[in-house]
Amino acid sequence: MNLSYFVTCDAAAMTKENKMVLHGIFDTIFAGQEPSPEAPVGHPSMAVAFEVVGLPAGKAVTAVLELTHEAGGDPIFRNEGMLVGDGELGKHTAIFSLNLMRFPRSGKYQIALAIDGKVLGTRSLLLKVR
Repeated sequence: MNLSYFVTCDAAAMTKENKMVLHGIFDTIFAGQEPSPEAPVGHPSMAVAFEVVGLPAGKAVTAVLELTHEAGGDPIFRNEGMLVGDGELGKHTAIFSLNLMRFPRSGKYQIALAIDGKVLGTRSLLLKVR
């Protein structure tokens, strides 16, 4: 199994021809103030989009997407679901819309995608105070 792409962006969508459309790919969120657990920095809307190739045909696998701070602690976002490979390439494309996210501290976050308990890929996301 491989990741064709794994991105954070402002918005993502699939066309009726099954083509992924990505708008505003980014890796840094700028905040006007230092966040805290009591006063987190909010981000109105973002998407995480990915495509996995080489999934077993017709067999469901468990996928987990988590967003955590580099210092550890509980994920600020976690979603678990099933993926099934499609076609000769065993491909599965997914979009997660994350609305009204709350970031409790500045610094580096990691978005991790695991398939059946094995991390397939990670993506860094930086929350920076201006």
